[in-house]
Amino acid sequence: MKVRLHRSFKNQVPVFNKFTILCNLPMQPPAEREPPEKLHQELLDDSSLNLNFIVLVVTSCIIATLGLLTNSAAVIIGAMIVAPLMNPLR
Repeated sequence: MKVRLHRSFKNQVPVFNKFTILCNLPMQPPAEREPPEKLHQELLDDSSLNLNFIVLVVTSCIIATLGLLTNSAAVIIGAMIVAPLMNPLR
């Protein structure tokens, strides 16, 4: 079986998995790492209490309450999608 390598991987040791070998897909170049100080500052900026965050939380609570009152799992899942609670996780 012949495996093709991406041009940027000519001088690197390739890491293969079954899916890459079976599908004969080109490998992706490694992701660049951001400095921890920049990531820390972005997380602090995103976690500040502002009008957008409050509106999204209140809207999500209203939608979830309506979902509980109507006994609808789909509406409750929609409220979870509207909620900004997973935003700081990257």
